[in-house]
Amino acid sequence: FLKGQLTVNNITKTVELDAKITQMEKNNGFSKVLFEIMGTINRSDFRLFSNSNIQNGGVLIGSDINLIANIEFTTKN
Repeated sequence: FLKGQLTVNNITKTVELDAKITQMEKNNGFSKVLFEIMGTINRSDFRLFSNSNIQNGGVLIGSDINLIANIEFTTKN
């Protein structure tokens, strides 16, 4: 897992997200690691409210936001 500070709408909270290494390779003096990070945050924790579905063009918004990120780290050996 990955634990850190997430700031949204000028509100910072500690979040824990699942992390999985999807690929590791070494090539020409460089090391590369690819991660997939997934998790869910609660919309109200960051004051991301909507008072009615009219404000969103008639689309209803859920209380959770699903986060998915693919991240690559590269270092020179």
